[in-house]
Amino acid sequence: MKARIFISIVLCIACFSACEKKEADNEFSNQITLGTGLNHSNYFELSGESSDFYRVGGSAIIYVRVESTEDIAGNPILLEFKTLDNSLINSISRPSTQDYGHILISSFEWMWTAGTYKVVAYIVQGDDKKFVAETVFTVH
Repeated sequence: MKARIFISIVLCIACFSACEKKEADNEFSNQITLGTGLNHSNYFELSGESSDFYRVGGSAIIYVRVESTEDIAGNPILLEFKTLDNSLINSISRPSTQDYGHILISSFEWMWTAGTYKVVAYIVQGDDKKFVAETVFTVH
């Protein structure tokens, strides 16, 4: 009888441990990836990942993937475009399309002059913005 109770307890603990949803601490990282398009096999990935882009007809379409260790939780992502000395050029807000998740995929059209710039991503929660990541890119 004691053996059955012991086995039942062990099975219950094993079941709860196996069924419990866990996110690994390092499953997501704070990063921005830029590219020339979407991977049509996996829409959470970009194709043509690069930090160099070329203007065609005066502009360049650049795809952006923002990944956050923190759940974006349906909040918009603010992208700030800056010169390398941190002068703000422009900012755009991208809405989150779901109320949970760690990844946002979007795009923007670069219409400013050629040069090297940085894009900084923030999660916007009300009047607060929380830094996620930044990356440098060059437009030719």
